[in-house]
Amino acid sequence: MVVDVKDVYDDAIRSGRYTHGNGMIGKYDNVRVLWEDEITRFAVKPCIQRLLREKDKVRVLDMGCGYGDGYELLKGIRENESTNYEYLIPEGGIECKGFDINESFITEARGRYKEHTNMSFEVASFSNGFPFKDDDPYDIYFTSYGAMSHNGNEESVRLLADVAEHSNGKSVVICDWLGRYSYEWQSLWQDREDLNPGEEDWVDYRISYFGDTDVESFPMRMMSKEEVEAVVKRANEISSRRIRIGGFIDRSILVGRHMETGDYNRYCVPIRRMVNSLFERNVVTDLEQLLIDYHKKEGADFNRLNRFFEEFCMRWNSVISYTHELLSPDSRVASPCSEAEEKIEEIVDSEAWVETSNPRANLIEPQLGYLLRELEVDLQEGVGAAHGFIAMLDVS
Repeated sequence: MVVDVKDVYDDAIRSGRYTHGNGMIGKYDNVRVLWEDEITRFAVKPCIQRLLREKDKVRVLDMGCGYGDGYELLKGIRENESTNYEYLIPEGGIECKGFDINESFITEARGRYKEHTNMSFEVASFSNGFPFKDDDPYDIYFTSYGAMSHNGNEESVRLLADVAEHSNGKSVVICDWLGRYSYEWQSLWQDREDLNPGEEDWVDYRISYFGDTDVESFPMRMMSKEEVEAVVKRANEISSRRIRIGGFIDRSILVGRHMETGDYNRYCVPIRRMVNSLFERNVVTDLEQLLIDYHKKEGADFNRLNRFFEEFCMRWNSVISYTHELLSPDSRVASPCSEAEEKIEEIVDSEAWVETSNPRANLIEPQLGYLLRELEVDLQEGVGAAHGFIAMLDVS
């Protein structure tokens, strides 16, 4: 049964499964905090750097803000990835307004940030265009974690055109959709010949990954690179300003939340749970459960996608298997075949001199997790082949 999205999220909030969480479960699990947030920061960092060349403070509008997580994402961008204390945006250098259609989210966000005078939150929707036309222009119009997927093409075209008109002509727009070709919902991939002209790909989305198997669904729009390009082109046709695509990135390849449920692909395995385990302190992970056997989607339209996922899974499995062999008693592994394997070999060899309890759980496995995250950064093609699909847009 498809219901109002606000009702579904209200139920999730009341249950506590969408508000809280820890390393292994919930909204803020290890993959969310240490993988997905960081990939998003990696994607948007160049945009922020360009803005900060001309100003020392940025105005942000977080569209579909939820609990205000967009603020945490942006202010957490590091100036230098090798340090843990230098942030790209200086203290007090961000002014953020967030809005969401769900009043429960806004109530929670106001409570969380009640001491932050640089933040405000309002109940509003972007499904019928831009809701704050009387505001001064923003430097960053930001969406995260699939917020744009609540819109169809017409709504997205109107929103982008309105944002372009509202901007100061030097703004950045970050759009975040569900990827059309995530392996999690491979059963929903469609051949071009099966789609009617102008037909949109939607999924009856369920947040069943938080443990409630009876949760109801709501419609979410899935997008590919070509579909986003078409939306931007149409927005440019009705806007006096120019929207330019700065880049795309696929986020959460193989680690999206529905890898746990198998709701849309019976071949899914609980990879996210096992990656969470890699980052969990004092927990030793069964590495063999991280291996994945990719099942191809038949059809000529999917040849490129199949090649991508086969290559990605081969590289993924290779690093995991190599690590497993290194950690096995009397290991006699072959020489490393990739930079990632060389790095993990160095980390395993360092066990003898690093003074830490349970070095496998607390040193080696987290580094394996970061190496797998690095594969996503290096191999992703920005086509919509992951749970999240981010588009960086510039307005001029």
